[in-house]
Amino acid sequence: MRSLARSFVLVAAVASAAKKQKDDKIKITFTNKLDGPATLYVMGKKMHAFAAQGEKHSARSSDGQSWTAHDARGGEVFHYVVREKDGPDQRVDVSRGVSRRTIMSIVESEDHHLHRVDGGGDANAAGCADPVRAGDRVNVVATGVDGAPRLSFSDHVVHAVGDSDPADAAWIVEGDGEGPLFPGGAVFLKSEKHGVYLDAPPPVEGKHVPLLARWRDRGDFQRFMLFKAPDHDDAPLSALCYGDAAYLLAHTRNFVDVSDGAAYARWRHRGDWQSLAFERAAPAPGHEEL
Repeated sequence: MRSLARSFVLVAAVASAAKKQKDDKIKITFTNKLDGPATLYVMGKKMHAFAAQGEKHSARSSDGQSWTAHDARGGEVFHYVVREKDGPDQRVDVSRGVSRRTIMSIVESEDHHLHRVDGGGDANAAGCADPVRAGDRVNVVATGVDGAPRLSFSDHVVHAVGDSDPADAAWIVEGDGEGPLFPGGAVFLKSEKHGVYLDAPPPVEGKHVPLLARWRDRGDFQRFMLFKAPDHDDAPLSALCYGDAAYLLAHTRNFVDVSDGAAYARWRHRGDWQSLAFERAAPAPGHEEL
């Protein structure tokens, strides 16, 4: 029995090592460019101590891992986030002041407005020809699924079907303030017809439930954080244009997703099911433009 148990342990260890090798598929070669010794960390764990300038260290890593370096006095002087799209063999200089922040760390920081093309001030410098603005009347379209259905609701449950009543699919988009909507900013969607806000209920008994539209107040359940497509993450934050791919992060730390005619907030990545777009809603009956 002990031999069998050791065999199971050995098999598990080999499988774990194989999985780690598969996950850590990016090779990074760090070169110490600091004037003296430095210590390299990954996700807060000490990995290597550079003794002098010019020394190199190679390691395996994976997409999204955060590397930092501390100088001889213990201060953090370098921060690097690995991106798979930069290739399987990356070479990085450990230099003072070098920093690559993730889009999540940017939008959640107190200075995130400084990363915007308008510097957080000039509402006319949106970096977008036709920005979505707080107060606009919109449809929310699930562009990543067949038929590109619009989000609508009935009996307080949000649906994504192609034959929805236009009145049930019209939303007033709101933010924390006025003007264009930027990544990192809050988005609230209020039903024009019923006056209730879209909300993301937490899982029930470990199972995700559809998005709802129940209440007329704005709280954490009704607040969503706006993101654009991942290929915009390295650029200054520009406003969301009509037709741009938009992603809404719920208070549960999951993005809104659409599948099988229903809307949820289940996963933390931005894929096809999470891709939405805002379009101007058709005028309500009796309010057509002249």
